[in-house]
Parts: sequence; structure tokens; C-alpha cells
Amino acid sequence: MADPDPLARSVLIDALVGSRLQVVGEAETLAAAVEAARDLSPRLVLLAAAFPGLTTTQEAIREMHQWAPGCAVVITELPSADLDPVTAFHAGAAGYVVKDGDMGRWLAPMLRRYARDGVAPITPGVSDEVIKELQEARTIIGSDVTEPSDREVEVLDLIGTGLTNREIAQALGVSSSTAKTHVHNLLRKLQLSNRVQLALYARAQNRKE
Repeated sequence: MADPDPLARSVLIDALVGSRLQVVGEAETLAAAVEAARDLSPRLVLLAAAFPGLTTTQEAIREMHQWAPGCAVVITELPSADLDPVTAFHAGAAGYVVKDGDMGRWLAPMLRRYARDGVAPITPGVSDEVIKELQEARTIIGSDVTEPSDREVEVLDLIGTGLTNREIAQALGVSSSTAKTHVHNLLRKLQLSNRVQLALYARAQNRKE
């Protein structure tokens, strides 16, 4: 749990009280967070979007990944801030959550679902922002986008539900390497950068139907 604001750290920790998730450490500075991640090897780090001395969220994510590459980084942000989730995902974030007064209800289940099923922890308003940017990007590139095949659409739908490549392979009766190839093809055809964006794109398409 890394946040320069002691109150914010307290709110985040309180939101996880009673869950099956264990907070193994907290840090007030990015340097302390990186050191704790190296020493404790947590599966996930909740990382504030901004730290003194850093101008961008990307810097914080890249610094964390440089020294603690095994940690999944979920960005935490204030609702009053200028949200930039797409940039965070490009930098390697596994999720992006906006802190609010109702976190005690939704944060722990969201993080457990990520740990269990790999579903990116993203609050609804952030999902809408990411989907909007992805749709705008597709409009810009227009005819350069190759439409996915019927099988790739099936794979995309399964990615949207949070399945891993192995689970997709089992569901479709294909090999894991074939499932992986479909995922790579989807990234190329849809001009997306990572699996999180694929999942958000899938959910956006399903909401339209």
C-alpha cells in the first residue's frame, strides 16, 4: 500500500479489513514502496497516481516495475484528479481504481476477483473513460483496422469475462498456443496494446448489443 497521504493509506487499509487479502506493508514514498516490494515480494501493490518529485503516473509505475518486476501494480486515484487510465495501462498498470467513500464495499471483492480470475480491477467510471479513448482511436485509424474472425470474436468475448489463455483453450477445445495466437491477432487487428484493453473493448461491444 503506497500513498504519500497517511489518511488515504488508512482508508485503503480499512477498505480491506475483514477480507481474505493481507496488507503486508505500507509506504509514504515511492522509494520506500520499491524497497518494501523488493523485500516482501507482494503479489499486488496499490500505488498512488502521484508522488512528490514525480510528474507522471507512468514514472511511478516504471520505477516500481524496474525494481520489483513481479508485482502487479494497481493505480489509486482521487475522484477530483484528471484521470489518465489509458496512459497508466500503457505504462504497465494492472488496474486503476478511484478512491471514494464506498470503497469498503467494492475494493476487496474487486481485488479478490483479480487475484482469482485475472479480471482487471477498474472502477466503472474509469472503464468508461478507457472505452471512450479506445473507440476514438479506432475511429481515427478507421479502415486500417482488420475485423476479427468469428473465432477471434469468441476469444474476445471470453477475454472480456476474465478467462486466461489456458481457460480459453479449454472452453474452445483448442491448444493454449492457439489461444495465445488468437489473442496476439486480436491485439494487432484492433490496434490495442494489452489484455486489459482487449477486456474493456469486449465489454464495450457487449454493452452495445
